[in-house]
Amino acid sequence: MELIEGQTLNDAIAAGSTCWACGPARTDGLLLRYLPEGPGVGTAWYADPHYHGAPGRLHNGVVAALLEEVAGWAAYRLLTDAGISLAGLAIAELTVEYRQPVPTEVWVALYGEAAPVSDGLAHTRAELRVDDVVLATAKCTLRTGQELTCPPESRSR
Repeated sequence: MELIEGQTLNDAIAAGSTCWACGPARTDGLLLRYLPEGPGVGTAWYADPHYHGAPGRLHNGVVAALLEEVAGWAAYRLLTDAGISLAGLAIAELTVEYRQPVPTEVWVALYGEAAPVSDGLAHTRAELRVDDVVLATAKCTLRTGQELTCPPESRSR
């Protein structure tokens, strides 16, 4: 995929997205913006103290969300580059390894990479680093082509 100078993958693939973590159409949330990085995707994010669990430590749920997001964007890049539809892409499994607590008030680097799709599944790996030290990793499996099965009238409840 060719990006225009200054354009992120978010802008190129999902410009109207309102995702809490990465949607370009949002002004709140995590505001993650992804760029190609080698065979995968990467981003940097400031760990604001607003997202702490224990004082001075990033909440583990936020760590998991960050890793899930970069893993998902690695799959988006792979699928888009391969011409495979993103419609119905859904997380099937996420396994997080918390190696060390992630501090707040620092920039974290996120990286994700995907393996080729097999049997309708995309397998990705992700890592979160601070100062080149890997503090958390994840393995993620995404299903391609999942249909939303709940009826529209039940989604607003």
